[in-house]
Amino acid sequence: MTADELRSLQAPLKAQYRERPDSALVTLRAEGRVGENVTCKIETGKACVEAGLHPATGGDGSSACSADMLLEALVGCAGVTLNAVATALGIPLRDATIRAEGDLDFRGTLGMPLYMDIHNLPEGTTPEDVAKAHAKDMETQRKYGVEYTKYWVNDTGRKVFCLAHAPSAEVAEQVHREAHGMIPEKIIEVEPDVAEVFLGGTETNPAGAVLLPGGAANERDPGIRTVLFTDVVNSTTLTQSLGDEAALAILGVHDTIVRDALSALGGREVKHTGDGIMASFVSAASAVRCAIQIQRELDKHAQANPERPLKVRVGAAAGEPVEQNNDLFGSTVQLAARLCAHAQPEQILVSNAIPDLCIGKGLSFEEVGEVVLKGFGSPVRAHAAGWRQ
Repeated sequence: MTADELRSLQAPLKAQYRERPDSALVTLRAEGRVGENVTCKIETGKACVEAGLHPATGGDGSSACSADMLLEALVGCAGVTLNAVATALGIPLRDATIRAEGDLDFRGTLGMPLYMDIHNLPEGTTPEDVAKAHAKDMETQRKYGVEYTKYWVNDTGRKVFCLAHAPSAEVAEQVHREAHGMIPEKIIEVEPDVAEVFLGGTETNPAGAVLLPGGAANERDPGIRTVLFTDVVNSTTLTQSLGDEAALAILGVHDTIVRDALSALGGREVKHTGDGIMASFVSAASAVRCAIQIQRELDKHAQANPERPLKVRVGAAAGEPVEQNNDLFGSTVQLAARLCAHAQPEQILVSNAIPDLCIGKGLSFEEVGEVVLKGFGSPVRAHAAGWRQ
């Protein structure tokens, strides 16, 4: 095709678009039909193309990859445009190659597992040292298909907890090994939803350290959480003594009082246990104040409804994300649940760490002594939080 032929072909179209600009707007459509073996047959109007999984996501390479097709479309568009412009300008185009390439991170299509690890920091390690180590992880991670997203620093306990998407725990560790040599003491796989419920906020400083939700400017989050359980006393006999409708109403009162207290004091509901609620707090003092509000509101309800008293046990424990168990906050959850089960009706029973975390917060605790809890090899020291005015 010569330049004159091209101009002659396009002239009426240009005139049409000047007179009726809306006629230049053409809706492009594509249609495909799902096929066997994770494929999709796409009708282009000229030929049928079968798109399937890329080998990086489990395909055998026999089908076209949709990402490749996007690049091919770009190349086709650029090639046709180049040829048309060269022809219109009368520039001989003997040969030309158009290439397009792009990096596609296939992790997003595969749902890469999420891991958290724990590092015990040597004496004298500074926040700057941790930030530099994280930066080296960021430089190294790409070739291993790993993404270290953020980290929590417990300065008091000299510990760091790193969160990463990785193909496996071994690969996540290899990034640390190559980047700076600081090998974690332990790595566990965590569910993203569970991590979000327990750890909450995602705001980080420029170095990647998570900031404490509701804390002072640039105050880093140590990753310690307080887990709280409530348990309705004699919940299994409520239905027998009151009937289904009345029993559900009583449990509804519990749920409302607990959730109101959580909302007022920054707690995050983890799950409903059927006859209680499990929650997580950034602040140990907030968790205790929440338990106090729950017991006081229940006491008011009992005074107003003496014929239908509602009594609840509360247990709470504070701990770190990665401990002995292979679950996120596993040991802390287990201890809080056992303390709740051991508590007397209307009692708030907490682990030994909580009074220390509440020093100077205006809260009172009575030492209960060592208690024997199911699942723990040795007695656990517990305290009762005071709530009666």
